[in-house]
Amino acid sequence: NLVLGAGETMDDGTMLGMSFFVDGVIGSTGAEEVAAPATTAAPTTTVGPLPDTIGAADWAASGVEVRYTPGKAVGDPWTGTVVSSGWSPGEAVYLVPCLGSYDDFDLAQCDTEGLDGTRPMIADVDGIVSNYLDAVSVNFFWNGKWYSGNCVLASTYGPDGTPGTGDEIEAVVCDGPAPTTPRPLPPRFTFEPVEGVPGVDDDQIAFAVIGIRTNNPLGTCILDCYLHGVEAYFAFRNAEGGLFGRELRVSEVLDDELFSNQIRALEVISADNVFGVFNATLIASGWGDLNDSGIPNFVWNIHATESANRTNLFGHFASMCATCTQRGVPYTVKIAGATKVASLGYGVSENSKVCAQSVADSIDLYSADIGAEMAYFNDSLGYGLPNGIAPEVTQMKELGVDFISTCMDLNAMKTMAQELARQGMGDVVLYHPNTYNHPFVAEAGDLFDGDFVTPQFMPFEADADNAMQTAFTDTMAELGRELSELAMVGWINADEAYTAILSAGPVFDRQSAIDALNSQTDYDAGGLIVPVDWSRQHVPPVEGDAANDYALECFAPVRMSGGAFETVADPATPWLCWDNTTLDWAEPTQTVFGG
Repeated sequence: NLVLGAGETMDDGTMLGMSFFVDGVIGSTGAEEVAAPATTAAPTTTVGPLPDTIGAADWAASGVEVRYTPGKAVGDPWTGTVVSSGWSPGEAVYLVPCLGSYDDFDLAQCDTEGLDGTRPMIADVDGIVSNYLDAVSVNFFWNGKWYSGNCVLASTYGPDGTPGTGDEIEAVVCDGPAPTTPRPLPPRFTFEPVEGVPGVDDDQIAFAVIGIRTNNPLGTCILDCYLHGVEAYFAFRNAEGGLFGRELRVSEVLDDELFSNQIRALEVISADNVFGVFNATLIASGWGDLNDSGIPNFVWNIHATESANRTNLFGHFASMCATCTQRGVPYTVKIAGATKVASLGYGVSENSKVCAQSVADSIDLYSADIGAEMAYFNDSLGYGLPNGIAPEVTQMKELGVDFISTCMDLNAMKTMAQELARQGMGDVVLYHPNTYNHPFVAEAGDLFDGDFVTPQFMPFEADADNAMQTAFTDTMAELGRELSELAMVGWINADEAYTAILSAGPVFDRQSAIDALNSQTDYDAGGLIVPVDWSRQHVPPVEGDAANDYALECFAPVRMSGGAFETVADPATPWLCWDNTTLDWAEPTQTVFGG
């Protein structure tokens, strides 16, 4: 349909496109023929007039390669395959056409529409992606301008699930001469001198980790498992090249022995030789001191009071409203088909008492919607159930309780489950606050069958194709460490620290990193947690007011069965969420976060 006016001529690209059309549609006899369908299969041979054109090594991430096969030179009427290797099997990779050469390479000259997910390719079992381009496809791939020189960018989204943020794995191949200079490094690899910042020198950014190992009344792995997650994240980022030319390091590990968290915090403040602190403890007596000293503190946030209104403190979730009603437990009661609910807590723990009351209030609020009611309440149990729980179980049995929610530790939950079984109540459903512990549940066998627990992050059992979760599991395996709830919390906290410094830029200090993270309005650790708006969520929300609350109320429950866990929602969309601007009851929406 091209019409030329008097004196007009075709440019080379148009003429080339016309030649493809003529070759494919008009035969040698001049009669119109049926065009052969465009093939997407690789050619039967890769032997060509030129050897394969392989991307320059310093223009590719370690272990990754991209090439033209057969080889391609500027202006050649080329057909062949773009092949990229070195990816993780199953990884989504985008082959993006770019104009230009190595020496004038510019992402602005790349068709980055390819990075919006419209044409991802999935790496095969050997970590290879490929795209065969016939004559017509070549013309369209480079937008009709391929003859002027071109490149292909092979790229992932990166662990944060968002293109263009600097954490992508990339490789480039161009058809022109070899580059005369190395490719400029992404901003996160740019080194700038930083002076007078504690814990920062030309080689590393150092952190301290404080937590409980000795005198742990729960008997569970807290400090060491949490440390494993922090160190795994640092190993993952350091393998990519670190941050601003420096490695991330844990330089000091401090056991607070249950009662000495403040003492350890004051030691860190006095030494003033680390950039920030990671904290996983049962008594958070030192958090206020660290906050007031301007030291960024990344924490296992199980302490609502100690984390509230502290803008230098960042938990694996935001500041909590401990007394607010929530829809998670009522919804679990509904899907369990229960009608009589009990809520239990410890008398010696204010957090446990408040938690138990919040559950009871939530059941009362949504009683008519879920077809269940509160039947038993007890917030005065002895810590760890030292005298057992037989009388309370007997009383619940008499009241017809068929669902028990508690604010107690996992050992107490096991004691309760055993007593329920002894009294013939083994079919009563338990809602556990913190029994997302795979070895513990596996050892219990079928004791917890049918019970529920909610991890504070996307469950390991989810199958949401999440790059950050894959990086966590792969790195933990490489380091020979077991997956655990505390390890994932440590990983998330480490990502917060990394994000804070990255967002502050190559010339950074504690305050600029804190300010940068506090400007994040949709932080989700690469899709591992419900998005947090750190510009407002240091302030605890209040009932019925979403001003300082999550935009969505979400939980990701898992059900226990045969000593293992399974997601309640579809594994691809493991979160169940409600609009948080209203307290009205509704069925939740299955959701996934991140890229």
